[in-house]
Amino acid sequence: MDENDYSMVNADISSCCIDGSYVCSHVEHVMEQLNQNRYHRQMLLTEIGEKGQQFLAQSHALITGCGALGCVISEILTRSGVGSITIIDRDLVEITNLQRQSLFTESDAKNHTPKAEAAKLYLQKVNSNVKINAIVDDLNYHNAEKYTSSANVLL
Repeated sequence: MDENDYSMVNADISSCCIDGSYVCSHVEHVMEQLNQNRYHRQMLLTEIGEKGQQFLAQSHALITGCGALGCVISEILTRSGVGSITIIDRDLVEITNLQRQSLFTESDAKNHTPKAEAAKLYLQKVNSNVKINAIVDDLNYHNAEKYTSSANVLL
């Protein structure tokens, strides 16, 4: 799908607006087409297929810490179409993070942005269909059950 296809989709969506509300079935169909094209390559794998992609879209991953590994994992899961991702990290972005933590910018470091919030902003731009939750906190025995109870996988 190239830029022209997205333009046509946007035109389709805006043309089905009736009194400020969308015709849901048409919008759902258009979004389904976009997602099928977006995840086409991984759906070709017999280990994933359409059912696997649906499973990913309905899953919730909790990532504890947004250091080097947390950045890579959260970006891959976002690009893969995991439906919901929660990132827990208490730290602020520092300039020393930038050479290994790929979700952050110099601006994040300059503004002392919490890592979880900076990651959320970046990941939402990568895939707006994935719900990204940012929690600026430590994961510990006092709050673990609250934060982990809805997750399918903890990383």
